[in-house]
Amino acid sequence: MFLAGIVVEGNKYKIYKEDALPIPVVINIANPADSLDALNSLFNLIQAKREYRNYRQNIKQYLGITEGDLVYKYEGKIFDTEYLKEFLKITKHDLQRVKRKTPQNSIFYLVYIGPISVAFLVGSMLGREGMLLFQRTQDNNSYERVMEVKDRNLKEDAPIFEKFDVIYQNIDSGKDRVTIAIDAAAHKVKLSDPSITDYGDIIVLQSKTGNTIGYEEDWTQYCREIFNVLNKAQQNYQEIRLVYSMPVNLAVAVGMATQHFWNILLTNYDSKTGKYEDLIKMNEVTYRG
Repeated sequence: MFLAGIVVEGNKYKIYKEDALPIPVVINIANPADSLDALNSLFNLIQAKREYRNYRQNIKQYLGITEGDLVYKYEGKIFDTEYLKEFLKITKHDLQRVKRKTPQNSIFYLVYIGPISVAFLVGSMLGREGMLLFQRTQDNNSYERVMEVKDRNLKEDAPIFEKFDVIYQNIDSGKDRVTIAIDAAAHKVKLSDPSITDYGDIIVLQSKTGNTIGYEEDWTQYCREIFNVLNKAQQNYQEIRLVYSMPVNLAVAVGMATQHFWNILLTNYDSKTGKYEDLIKMNEVTYRG
């Protein structure tokens, strides 16, 4: 019994000494996809490294972190915004509790499943947390790391735009509202839609390649350029309205960069009507502490 106790404490000590302990997290917003399947994929990626061979068992045994601590599923409708805000606040609280169980240098491995509109809010909720973002690959139903996000890196200046062409349309100095359209996927934003043209000034960030962003690209640079445009816009307009066609993980990163301090109105594209419907303002979702 004494020797067994030494082994247990030794294993626990080893876990706590890891430089950046990976904590897999799945956040699923109103999507029928299997959240546990996504979590299993993250664990498989982690446990492929020799030092993490029995990782799933170890964090449960030595840190008390279970599947229930790592999967967050929102079952409601995204337009039930009061319920959605409450879910985000509870999720933030629970993730902070998980963090307190781990070493100081732990890092989230995040899979987000859900609409792009809420991805901005998830990023804003996570704020200054460092993390790795993973995106599902269609070919083999696994997950690929697309970027590491850190609050400071996302906000670095972008004096030269490498990823986007910035196009200004219908600019009128007397307007106090602006629509910013982010076009970074094969499915294009419909700029002729009255729900866009009737709102205010229009600024378009058009991907220079015109294609969906590849896994191998520099996603951080995309985020910096978007943040640069948003930052200037929030200084010149009272309200920003976002419409977008882009990968969800890029939206998570942009949400981390902007957080919840600016008056940014998020929209949700309805494929049935072809319209961008107003969802929620990012500064309406605030967190205590």
